[in-house]
Amino acid sequence: MKKNLRIVSVTALLAVAPVAASAVSTVSAADAATTTTATQVKDLGTLKGTIVLDRGSNTQFSVKLSDAQKDAILQLGGADLSNAKPEDMKDIAVKSATGQNANGVFQQTITFTVNNKPYQVTVNAKFASQQGTPYFYNKDTNTVVNDGSTVSLNEIANGFTPDSLLTAIKKHYAWKTSDQSNDNIEMTTTASDVESQLVAQDLKRASNGSFDYPANGFNLKLTAKTENGNTASITVRINASVNYNAPAFVFDGNVYYNDNVMSNGKTSGNLVLKDTDKTKVIVNGKFNDAIVTDSVKTYVQSAFGTTFDKTAADLAAHQQLINPSNIKIDSSKVNASVAGLYPVTITATNPAGFTSKLVVYAIVMGPTEKAPQEYVKADNTKVYNINGNVVSEAANISTLSKGATVYTFGKVTVNGVEYTRINKEGSNEFVKSSDLTATKPDTTVPSQSKTIMHNAYVYKSSKKRANKVTLKKGTVVTTYGGTDTFKIGNNTEKTYVKASNF
Repeated sequence: MKKNLRIVSVTALLAVAPVAASAVSTVSAADAATTTTATQVKDLGTLKGTIVLDRGSNTQFSVKLSDAQKDAILQLGGADLSNAKPEDMKDIAVKSATGQNANGVFQQTITFTVNNKPYQVTVNAKFASQQGTPYFYNKDTNTVVNDGSTVSLNEIANGFTPDSLLTAIKKHYAWKTSDQSNDNIEMTTTASDVESQLVAQDLKRASNGSFDYPANGFNLKLTAKTENGNTASITVRINASVNYNAPAFVFDGNVYYNDNVMSNGKTSGNLVLKDTDKTKVIVNGKFNDAIVTDSVKTYVQSAFGTTFDKTAADLAAHQQLINPSNIKIDSSKVNASVAGLYPVTITATNPAGFTSKLVVYAIVMGPTEKAPQEYVKADNTKVYNINGNVVSEAANISTLSKGATVYTFGKVTVNGVEYTRINKEGSNEFVKSSDLTATKPDTTVPSQSKTIMHNAYVYKSSKKRANKVTLKKGTVVTTYGGTDTFKIGNNTEKTYVKASNF
C-alpha cells in the first residue's frame, strides 16, 4: 500500500508540476497585459469642421460638450464605439489647447472615457459670438432684403416642392448678423413650414404633392436663429424675374422670354427684322405680318419637368408651338412710307393662360430725306456697335463732327444708357442719344489774326495759286478754323496759305 501511495504521489507531482508552472507564467503575462491596456489611450484623430462652444460654460482649458457634439466625436470610434451614447462619455477634460487664429478658431485635445476605457480626440473650436438680430440678404448682390421685398427665383416652375424651394432660396439668399464674426445663420424654416404656408395660400397641387407655380408669385415667411438664441423672421414675395411656365420665343437662334429677357437673364432690345429672299417687311405699302411668323417661333413654355429649356434645340425637342390664333402682332407704329426702324410687339398666350411679349424692330427703307434726323452736338462724337447687352466702339469708323446730320432708325437702352441707331440697312451703328440734338448747332468757326513770317503765296487748291498776290513778311491776316492736312479741292470761296509760313 505504501509503494502504491508513493507511486501515486510521484505520479501526481509529475502530472501537476508542469501545469502549475504554466499557470503561474500565464497569469503573470495576463496581469501585465491588463495593466498596459488600462493605461493606453486610443487616439480618435481630428474631428472635421469647427465646434462652437458656449462662452458661459467653456474656456480654452475646460469644455462642456452638447449631446450633438459628443455624438459626432463617438462616430470617430467606428465599431469600437458604435453602441456608445453621449451620456456614456465620462471624465471629459482638455489635455492641451493652442492659441486662437485670426478667425477665433483654436485646437483642443480632449480626453474622455467610455466604459472606463480612455480616448482622446482633437477638435477645432471657437466660442459662440455675441450675435445680434439676424437679417436676410441676397448673396449674389450682397444687399439686405427687407420685409415685404421680392425674392427672385428663376429655378422654380410648375412641379416644385417645398424642399426644392428652400434649396433655391439658400442658393441665392442667407441670414447674417452684424457682429464681427460675420457668421452665416442657419434658417430654421423647414420644408414642413413651407408646405403649410403654400397650402394656406391655395396654391394648386398635383397628385404627387408638388405645387404649380402661380403667375403672380406667393408669400413666404422665413425664420432664423443665432447661436446665442436671437431670432428673426421676414415675409417675402417669391417671384421669378422670368416665368418659365409662360411662352418662350426663338429669334435668330436665341431664346427669349417675356420683355425680351434672354436665356442668360439679360435683356436684348436689338432684334431687327430684315427682308429675306422669300419674305419682305413691306408689301404693297403695308407691314407684312408673315415676316414675323417666318422669323419668330413661339413655344408653349420652356419649363420641362423640373428643368428649363434654354436653347432653341431643347425647345424644339420638348415643347409645342403655340397655335397662331393665340399670337397677336401689333405693327401699328410702323410707317411704311417713311424710312426708319419701328417696334413690332408680339404677344403670345399659352393654354395655361400665361402671356409673354417680345418686341422686334422692322426696318423700312426709303428716301433718307423722309427719315427722322438729328444733329451731332460736338466734334469727335463716337460711334458704337451693340450686341445684346454689350456695347463697344465701332471699328474702322471715324468719329462724327459737330453739326453732322444723323438719320435715325429708332433708339435702344442698354445698362441705363440710351443709344440712337444710325439710319442704314441692317445697321448696327449707334450714337449716344445724349450726343445728339434736334436743333442743328452753330458750326461757325471763330476767326483768328496771325502774322506772316515768310515769301508766302495764296492758294485755292493744294497746288494752284488763287492769284498773283504775294504776302510779305509781317503781314497780318485773318484765319478760320484749324489746319487742313488733306488735299484742298477747287473751292473758289476759300483761299489758303501754307501753315509753315505763319
